[in-house]
Amino acid sequence: MNIRGIDRVVLGVEEMDAAQQFLADYGLTAVDKGRDGATFEALDGSNLVLRQANDRALPMAVGAATNAREIIWGVDSAETLQSIGAELAKDRQVAMGNDGVLRTRDETGYGIAFEVTKRHSFAATPGLFNAVGVPPQRINRRVDFNAPHKARSLGHIVLYVPDLAKARDFYMQRLGFRLTDSYRDRSCFLRARGSNDHHNLFLIQKEGSPGGLHHIEFHFGDYNEVMMGGRRLTEKGWKTHTGPGRHVLGSNYFWYFKTPCGGALELACDMDYVTDEWEAGEWEYTPDVVAAWCTSYTLYGH
Repeated sequence: MNIRGIDRVVLGVEEMDAAQQFLADYGLTAVDKGRDGATFEALDGSNLVLRQANDRALPMAVGAATNAREIIWGVDSAETLQSIGAELAKDRQVAMGNDGVLRTRDETGYGIAFEVTKRHSFAATPGLFNAVGVPPQRINRRVDFNAPHKARSLGHIVLYVPDLAKARDFYMQRLGFRLTDSYRDRSCFLRARGSNDHHNLFLIQKEGSPGGLHHIEFHFGDYNEVMMGGRRLTEKGWKTHTGPGRHVLGSNYFWYFKTPCGGALELACDMDYVTDEWEAGEWEYTPDVVAAWCTSYTLYGH
């Protein structure tokens, strides 16, 4: 099951104008906007789709109405799409739409879907760093702190689930996801087989709750883009959820913001690049494992 990553997430929202403004301020580009919703895209074509929370065409929400309503995973080929359909049709209803998207639900009830990926390459420029002991990269050039920050790619989604083992086993046993790390008895990081990000999906057990969206993350170019993007969001009146800081598991820099989209959005960069030789670890959930450093702390159920 060569799933490459998340192509897009469809969000049901109740504050449509505010949600559109946040995504524009965050660093996504509006590619269509209308009375019923909008699509905001990263540089590689991965995107977030906004729809009215009461839109009957949306899958039912797991938890609150303002929430992630459908998660569309991109796959490498039509053959992979057929294999996923045949596997999941063994025990659940699966439907192929006229849009080429295969739709169903996971073990928790989240609307999930699959399509041949629509991600594309883009002109990416590396961040230039000067470090003592290695050849300089930025010579006779100042950092441009006014450069626009643009989300490059949708990296991962974090979901609450009532039964962690059941949710984890579905993605690993039925869809080929790999376990990269876990917090003992409370959450796990999963990587899609066709991705080298440390994780594309993070599941958090939340007993007594049907589930819901915790946050969605996009990759930005470098640490400066995360920090300047966070500063600009703050200046526009958006409130920090957590950060800025740097995670231990995944190693990425982060800054989370509260949103009108049903969960937080994370600006991030410098995620661990992992292969099948990566050794998964099991960790206690403590502040010093969640973040190597963090200026404000409200994460994962707290």
